[in-house]
Amino acid sequence: EGLKGMDQQHWKELLAIDRYTVKSSSVLQDLDRKILTLLYQPLFGTKCFSLYMTLWGELEQSRLWGEETTHHSLLTIMQSNLRDIYRERLKLEGLGLLKTFVIETDELKRYVYELQAPLRPDEFFQDGVLNIYLYNRVGKNKFLQLKRFFSDQQMDEGMKDITRSFNDIFDSGQSADMIARVNHETLEDLSLVSNREY
Repeated sequence: EGLKGMDQQHWKELLAIDRYTVKSSSVLQDLDRKILTLLYQPLFGTKCFSLYMTLWGELEQSRLWGEETTHHSLLTIMQSNLRDIYRERLKLEGLGLLKTFVIETDELKRYVYELQAPLRPDEFFQDGVLNIYLYNRVGKNKFLQLKRFFSDQQMDEGMKDITRSFNDIFDSGQSADMIARVNHETLEDLSLVSNREY
């Protein structure tokens, strides 16, 4: 629902033999799973939740890239069809949880599905669209319960911050010397080669 009829014909462009690789824009954590389960799932439904979780499951723990595979494999795992996969993918894109990239060769298309981390609870509950969408989906009582679950006690107002900075504790003269002594070779060691990312 609410997909503006975008899946009428476009899903037919996707073939089971087309290959895809899962990538993540950041290392996803347990908190992301809770946010997706409790805040996003009411918005996009169980099939869409399952697609995100299945793609996430293809990543090794704490890695950004999965192995290349075919959409046929995804259909088998999810016990689904291409039309549904395409439809749920669009929902993930629309909610800012997925970026899709494609490169076309003569034989087939190769996709990269880049998972995006969900909004943090503070961002989600102040979003102005997603929070209202959730409120309408789950109703007042459940919404207030979720808001309470994802919030915590604030610090007493009278607390004074006495934390020291790096320069307060470590010899800033020594740090400046080290930085000044960085030569061309060290700079190369410090930087990442062009086809890699942290």
